[in-house]
Amino acid sequence: MLRGIDVYKGNGRIDWNRVKRAGVDFAMIKATQGRGETELTKDVYLFADPNFRDNILGAAAAGIPCGVWHWLTAKTVHEAKIEADFFLQTIRPYKSNIKLWAAADVESDKHLPTARSVLTPIVRAFLDRVGDAGYKPMLYTNPNYLTYRYTPGAFDDTDIWLAHYNAHKPMDVPNLRIWQYDSV
Repeated sequence: MLRGIDVYKGNGRIDWNRVKRAGVDFAMIKATQGRGETELTKDVYLFADPNFRDNILGAAAAGIPCGVWHWLTAKTVHEAKIEADFFLQTIRPYKSNIKLWAAADVESDKHLPTARSVLTPIVRAFLDRVGDAGYKPMLYTNPNYLTYRYTPGAFDDTDIWLAHYNAHKPMDVPNLRIWQYDSV
């Protein structure tokens, strides 16, 4: 099993050489976000994680393969394309450091539509835009969204990173390629 970490500004400054010595095989690094979810960021739309540059350069310098992710909050397909373009603009200067996926983190109960018929095309538009730009797209989501918020089968062709916290046995989803996150 590969050991990976998922990082964002909340992790503070990271000593990537220490992370490498601890046996971490890869890192997924937050790059951007659509809408803010906190009191401080509630009126902000489209922003980069302030630690993204340091994290992507530090992890790569330590020899840790990296992927990147975006916290998706789009309410329409049009907004999904805007968020994807912002994400792509932010990660483009670091493309040579991105050896793994460019993921859409789709878990925002505050902003995302609940209807399958609305959310599925939003997520697909974001992932397609990322794939068209030459990155390997991935959907980061949780079992609730996977079961109730997407059209069945809509992401059978997509790598999925399943946020399945505090689970002793990962969710069994037939015909689904899942990367189970194992935090260290």
